Amino acid sequence: MAFFDRIHVYDKTFSHPLIITSTTDTWEVWNAYSASKSLSSITEAGTSGVVLTHLSYFAGILPGDTVVATAPDDPPTTYQAGESRKYQAAIAGVGSSALNATYTFNFPAESPVVTITGTRNPLFSFAPNWDVDYRETISYLTDIMTAYDSTEQRRRHRWNPRRTYEYSVFPKTSREASALEVFIYGNQQREVTTPVWQDQAFLTAAASIGATTLNFVTTDKDYVAGQTVLLISDFETFEAVQLDTVGASSVTTTIGTVAAWPIGTKVVPVRMGRLAQNVPVTRDSSTIATATVGFEIEPPV
Repeated sequence: MAFFDRIHVYDKTFSHPLIITSTTDTWEVWNAYSASKSLSSITEAGTSGVVLTHLSYFAGILPGDTVVATAPDDPPTTYQAGESRKYQAAIAGVGSSALNATYTFNFPAESPVVTITGTRNPLFSFAPNWDVDYRETISYLTDIMTAYDSTEQRRRHRWNPRRTYEYSVFPKTSREASALEVFIYGNQQREVTTPVWQDQAFLTAAASIGATTLNFVTTDKDYVAGQTVLLISDFETFEAVQLDTVGASSVTTTIGTVAAWPIGTKVVPVRMGRLAQNVPVTRDSSTIATATVGFEIEPPV
């Protein structure tokens, strides 16, 4: 297909393995025709919890010739020859669990589509009480078949061992205790996002707003490229980022951080886990509550 005389979209596909906090995706639509083209409309589908914003645009034969700071007009509108416009989708951290949003740009002869997919899951952000045992169980499922001559053949029934985490939580405030009760009441036996607290690390250098490099020690800890990790200071102050590369003392992320995080901030990998069916919460007073929670863990996300 010719490079010119067509509509280009960079990028057309965005995938979020796990959406915990609000995030954004940005793409560019470029009219590579030598004549103006009309954008009659942008058709949205499955965009609940996603807000589209029109950013600055470029005018000229090549993108970058002239930068116009104001946002372009909403459709119907006209792209001049060589004009390029940027769009941004703001994705809320709460909403339907499955995100499959599409934006179709309706030009006369072609209709490129931008697709955004992902999974939203509630986050169990309550830290363990380390004064009580934290238990991780790894379970294998294997058949051992014994022949008449006593030789054995083993056959596994799981590609990966099953992991379960069990630990106690002890909220420090009445607000946290109430939030814990509400979360457990609404999510028992449901799939939730579970921090892997035993592999937590701590920032060795502050991370400014927009940082794409996080400095912390990853040696002997479960950090994997493509995985989602959590920057967290308390049960309601956190941010999720996706890892791009992992080194021994630092990682890079696919997008910059939304907030600034000081030295010593906890960095915790997360997994998808199913909360136990019955999780009783004990109220010792109006401000004190305790609970022992258990999660059956899925493979890395």
